[in-house]
Amino acid sequence: MLGNHYDAWVYGALDPNSGTAGTILAEVGRSFAQAVKRGWRPKRTLVFCNWDGEEHGLIGSTEFVQEFAQVLQDRAIIYLNVDTIASNQSLIVKTIPSLFSAVVSAAKKVPNPVESERAKGRQTIYDTWKAYYPQKGNFTWLSPDVPDIDLPGGGTDHMSFLNFLGIPVVDFTYRNVSWGSYPLYHSRYEVPFVNEHLFDHDNLSVHKAIGQYWAEMARLFADSPLLPINASCFALTLANNYLPGIVKNLDNLHEKWPKEMGPAVKQMRNLWRQTWLFVGQTQKFEQDVYSESAMNAEWANRRLRKVDQCFVNPTMGLAEKEKEKRHVLFSLSDADTYSASVMSAVNDKITEFKNAADDKKRLELGQQLAVELAVVQYSVLCATNILKPFY
Repeated sequence: MLGNHYDAWVYGALDPNSGTAGTILAEVGRSFAQAVKRGWRPKRTLVFCNWDGEEHGLIGSTEFVQEFAQVLQDRAIIYLNVDTIASNQSLIVKTIPSLFSAVVSAAKKVPNPVESERAKGRQTIYDTWKAYYPQKGNFTWLSPDVPDIDLPGGGTDHMSFLNFLGIPVVDFTYRNVSWGSYPLYHSRYEVPFVNEHLFDHDNLSVHKAIGQYWAEMARLFADSPLLPINASCFALTLANNYLPGIVKNLDNLHEKWPKEMGPAVKQMRNLWRQTWLFVGQTQKFEQDVYSESAMNAEWANRRLRKVDQCFVNPTMGLAEKEKEKRHVLFSLSDADTYSASVMSAVNDKITEFKNAADDKKRLELGQQLAVELAVVQYSVLCATNILKPFY
């Protein structure tokens, strides 16, 4: 699924029209239609989506996800989102760890639209992306080819697909390295002149590159016999990058409040053990898949698609203000519904524990924290079992 919104606060020449039906999305659709006329057929269905009501709270995409939830969970593989092109220097991609390899592979195939970057020897959009955003953090187990990739946050139309249904998403744009947005954002000066003469003055070459990347990502997931979803990357990121910070936080709190934090620390140990079992199972699964014939691709694809859905907890998000918060790992925090976060229910509960008025309240919050950790463990167990051959 490829999508963008078409509503705007004012004129919207950049947000959303740099990505929407009037420009890139429409051109990508036209290109695929031409390919079909020449005899190409995608192995999987491509769906082009244009949402309304994004600026007023992601209304169109959210209503669509809720109305067709069962169909999407059964059939949707990935949602590829472009909100706006924010500048003209480097590609920026936000996605989940299981798609790191796929987004890098596609970027290596798209020519660099910026002449000054090509003069530096950076011939693809990947080269510039990697140069300006080198890998950081504790990703020593990850291929050095992978640039720094953030998780998807809120504020745009991919949110319900990931947070409500557990469908993998990719959100990408072009931006300036020095700043994330642009001074005319959501103003009455966001007109076509800005797009054509300030941001993308080389015959809209950046728009073309984004369209090529969008199309290549869609083709990759539509035509690959084995879906390019890397379950072991997902598991290793959870084990090496997401959990250690929580373990350290809990240990520090346990030293000061051993009784109150005891249940949570015990449950954290269970989650830690289960996560490394998950790592082992993903690696075994990938060895089995690549050692067998292509006839098993459908068997493998069904399991790969279900891994992310294991982390959707239907009991989360029952409150009206939290109705989209069902993803155990990637749902947004109560404190910030725009920025990306990891295990927000766990981390929000830790914050509550730290700010509690007395030890009686901390005892209650410590037990609630243990429950949140148990929910994560159950999701990891589900994902582990999904990848076993007898499931």
